[in-house]
Amino acid sequence: MSFPTMSSLEEYFEEIQNSDSEEFYRGEMTRSKNGKPFESVASLQKRLEKIQTRSGYNSEDLSDLEEMTEDEYNLMKAENLLLDDALTYVVDTTLRVCVENRLYKITEYGTFSTEIKNSKNIELAIRDFEPSTSIRVAPGASVELNNDVVFTNSFATTIQENFDLSELETIPTVLATNSVSGENSFHTGYNVETYKWKNNSVFQKFLDKLRGKDVSKTNNFNKKKRVKVNVFDVNYQFYASAGIKVTMEKRKRFLGIPYWVSETASKLVIGFNGMEGEMKYSNPRSFSNILPTPSGAWGKFTGKLNDLQSNFIYGNYHKLPFIKDWVDDIIIMMPEIKIGNQDWVAKIGNKIYDSPPNAVYSLLKSLDNRYIYNPIKKQITPKDPRVGYFVWGNSTVTFNKERPYVVGVQEYSSRKSKSVIFDRSFGLNFYNGAVSGFLPTEFDIKKLDMFGAAYYDGKWLGIRFITE
Repeated sequence: MSFPTMSSLEEYFEEIQNSDSEEFYRGEMTRSKNGKPFESVASLQKRLEKIQTRSGYNSEDLSDLEEMTEDEYNLMKAENLLLDDALTYVVDTTLRVCVENRLYKITEYGTFSTEIKNSKNIELAIRDFEPSTSIRVAPGASVELNNDVVFTNSFATTIQENFDLSELETIPTVLATNSVSGENSFHTGYNVETYKWKNNSVFQKFLDKLRGKDVSKTNNFNKKKRVKVNVFDVNYQFYASAGIKVTMEKRKRFLGIPYWVSETASKLVIGFNGMEGEMKYSNPRSFSNILPTPSGAWGKFTGKLNDLQSNFIYGNYHKLPFIKDWVDDIIIMMPEIKIGNQDWVAKIGNKIYDSPPNAVYSLLKSLDNRYIYNPIKKQITPKDPRVGYFVWGNSTVTFNKERPYVVGVQEYSSRKSKSVIFDRSFGLNFYNGAVSGFLPTEFDIKKLDMFGAAYYDGKWLGIRFITE
């Protein structure tokens, strides 16, 4: 696939995200923008699924591990490197993409790139690459190799090799019933194993420790089936993302060596008992530039936060930029902001912004059984994804900070994997390009309680990560 500009690549990702169908493209072959044949990783996934269906494939009928085909083996390697599901629609099965006349190739070492006219140099650079080089390159950083080839440490090898899984503590069953929100225990019923991250005063530190494609936890249904949950932060030079991914896996082998490979689950789930954070702007923004208008009519109620009585409004938003790819429609609750009113900003708005988190979660919980109009009347259920949204400002018309609180659960049918993105940005690193949304380098997640799970053989199993 070839993209003339970074903005055209970003538009393509938006097209994927905004597609009405659950899968953006499910054909066997697509074509690039210049009309040449192009098979994406996603289309290879679909092609192999059809072959397995026609052959009556069922791994449970096999007493021993089934041997993978070469296509399946190559797909497994690709899926292990592409943690953002949307990226599978962009790169081909050799993990290459061209952006602004620059060719990028993703490998297990990291990402290599050069100008398209020097494309042969990439294969030479990969062939002669010394793996220890990646240890000397900082996570997400780039270094120039010979023959105008640039290498980026996409998966932070230096972190992986020194990573101590004891940093992820298993939570005792009694304590694991607690939630950071104090209101929600959505993980109950999904049979999750709960893990706590020790160094979690700032979520950026959390991600710094978790950088890397292999930092994950698993929960086994049996010797041949398991669910895996990743928390990731990766940089591919042309594209970077951070988020959570849940994958259903089965045990197979290639040339006699056993591997875990993805398999379609009847159901997957990603949920948040609670997530709170803060976004700071170096340049104040008007409210219209922060949040779009809702998809339907506003609802209104009166509530109390931080000992202050205020009107609150709530409505449905379609394709909200924050927390990409989780749900198409999400409910947002916020104070009824009085733009231009100094008394309201100073005496109410900014003070509500600093409300105790548990009080905010309680107010979000009060939306249960209320109605939204999208465009028809719909009653809010306890698990419906929702965001409590607050802003803080020095002036009466612009705002310097924003604080979201996220809760809810979303289930998906017939999926191998599902990723939810906290940040998606385009360019050589997280700072390049005109990027909207919540960037991990700027968006500080104070507390987090999230989980992923898969449904197999009549039961759910999953993994839950919490901070304190």
